[in-house]
Formats: sequence, C-alpha cells, structure tokens
Amino acid sequence: MHSTFKVAHDTKVVDYKGKSYYFCCSDCIDDFKKNPDKYAEAGELQVRQATQSEIGKTATCPVMHSTFKVAKGTKAIDYKGKSYYFCCSGCIDDFKKNPDKYAK
Repeated sequence: MHSTFKVAHDTKVVDYKGKSYYFCCSDCIDDFKKNPDKYAEAGELQVRQATQSEIGKTATCPVMHSTFKVAKGTKAIDYKGKSYYFCCSGCIDDFKKNPDKYAK
C-alpha cells in the first residue's frame, strides 16, 4: 500500500466512515477491508508545526525516546487524541509507518 497514482473513472474506491479511499488494485482493497482503521488512521496523519502554546514544553520523541524542549520548528502529529513531538524527520517517517507501535 501507499503507492501514488492518478485517479481515473475506473479507479477502485471504498467509502469508509464518510471518506472515500482510492486503490490501485483489488489486493489493496482486500488488505484495507481486513483492518480499515489501521489504514484509515495512518493515511490521515498530518505533520504540523508546534503551536505557540506548545513551544518551551518538555517533550519526549516517541521513536528515539530522547527528551527535548519543543521549539518553533518542532514537528508534531496528533494521533488518537494526543500530540506527539519528534526530534527529527526520520522519526516522523517511522511513526507514520506504524503509529500504534510508538503511541503510548
């Protein structure tokens, strides 16, 4: 999963919780249908900048477990009602691949 392609009139689509998910093949649809929440949540993870009110707080990277002060350029992801802050872009990539492994 996670391939990029152009959506056409014959692109396979599944509606789930009010959102349309497009697929490159029926195998990907089968994987999605087995555990739609796994893919739907992962696909919706948005990286954002730390807000003014978050700057200065102490955070722990969920991937590397390093502790640091949230700065103006610190990246964050909100997942299952909690904000996670990252020490580097590599940790963001790891978290996006398997957020439940790192979210606590």
